[in-house]
Amino acid sequence: MAELSVEDTKQIKANLATLAPMFEKAEREGLWFRSFYQNLWFSPAELKAEQAKGQFCWDYENWELRNPQDKLDGLEEDVMRVMQDYVRCCTRMSINNNFADKLIRLLRSKPVD
Repeated sequence: MAELSVEDTKQIKANLATLAPMFEKAEREGLWFRSFYQNLWFSPAELKAEQAKGQFCWDYENWELRNPQDKLDGLEEDVMRVMQDYVRCCTRMSINNNFADKLIRLLRSKPVD
């Protein structure tokens, strides 16, 4: 990885300084950081760890604070949409594939990281 110029280093420090009030609010209220245009979600601790590695060192204009439940709600909607599509395809193909039971068995057998 290439060395950062002095100017780049100054810009990163300035960007991170703009995030200080957001970090305070996020930590106080249990909110997460979400990037607008990439839909990346980070807890405050996760974002700090990434920034310590030189990643995602963007200023406050690239972030919003959101309730992490919003991310889960979106994932749940995605899963339901895929499951509905799967069931429709099985029905159209006259396949009796009990995917839901397989999924439940899989989730019970493998702990989530």
